[in-house]
Amino acid sequence: PQISFAVKDTGIGISPEAQKTLFTPYTQAHAGIARRFGGTGLGLSISKRLVGAMGGNIQIDSQVGVGTTFSFVLPFHRGTAENEPVPGAKNDKQGVTPLKILVVDDNAVNQQVAAGLLEKDGHSVVTAGSAEAAITQLKDRSFDVILMDMEMPTTDGPAATRMIRAMPDRIKATIPIIAMTANVRREDIMRCLDAGMNDYCSKPIDPEKLRVLLGRVSNKTGSFKADSRPLPAPAAPPAPTQPSQAPEESIHTVRLAPVAHTSPSPEALFAPETLTSLKSSLGEEEFNDIMKGLYEKTESLVNAAEKAVSDKDIKMLVICGHDIAGMTANFGFTALSDVAKQLNHLARDNASIITLAPLVVQLRPLYHDTRRVVDEWIRQ
Repeated sequence: PQISFAVKDTGIGISPEAQKTLFTPYTQAHAGIARRFGGTGLGLSISKRLVGAMGGNIQIDSQVGVGTTFSFVLPFHRGTAENEPVPGAKNDKQGVTPLKILVVDDNAVNQQVAAGLLEKDGHSVVTAGSAEAAITQLKDRSFDVILMDMEMPTTDGPAATRMIRAMPDRIKATIPIIAMTANVRREDIMRCLDAGMNDYCSKPIDPEKLRVLLGRVSNKTGSFKADSRPLPAPAAPPAPTQPSQAPEESIHTVRLAPVAHTSPSPEALFAPETLTSLKSSLGEEEFNDIMKGLYEKTESLVNAAEKAVSDKDIKMLVICGHDIAGMTANFGFTALSDVAKQLNHLARDNASIITLAPLVVQLRPLYHDTRRVVDEWIRQ
């Protein structure tokens, strides 16, 4: 069966000439649009790619001064009552088709979380800590799907995907790739699609949403249909993901001065529903083992971030911010993850140490506050 979708307005309309370039990224009908209404000119381009990935084709019908209609048709498989999920009910893992999955993430704790969730569902999992290691694994073995971290220090997820899409073995070059990312802005989705990824799964990982995506891989539906997989594309040189060393400016020594700290409320520190979902999916023994690893890794990264400030090492702050943000987000440590994400973004923009130091100062007290509250929650 097919379902038709249409969005109609009675706005200013779009001329036939402007329609020719309307789906080009960063293009708008005319220069005054951005000034009058805002926007980046990315929305329609992303929409076209998403519709195309699901097996459809977006159309436009417009008259200047009358209005515009955008429409598309998508193919669907008819479901049956017995396999429709019940809201709030636990997924029947017995019905999951086992897959061979390659998990690519530079953080060992993130690898452990993903592997634990997937293996509980009966999948076979191999992990790789870098894009280079992933490509080596892919050359030597066969997989059904790759879960690819978007942000990795040397070669990031999009660059790794382009390298895979350019492999001479067509079967390996067209393997389904799912981006794993905490960044789900339109620009981030565009990066995934431009690189040749099939879909994305947001962090923190929602086990049910991940199962839905893997179900589509098994059934070859939506963006995982054989004829909708991206063709191999020439590998583009990756954009620099690390900043150059910060200029010395007038900074001679930077010390992390203690600051007055007020502990946030438990609700602001962590999301219990995320930990509940992880514990339910992993089982208590594996959950406790992963929590121990999380604490050890976070402590190590906070130490490294504090040392990086003393050494004026912005490159290391990029890595620490990225690792802490992505890892703690998977466990619902919202306050700590948010500060680490700010640190990562500012360090990538090559902000000065004076700007970055106050964020680093917040990491340790937030970590200890979050750990205290989480440990109390676990004991309940």
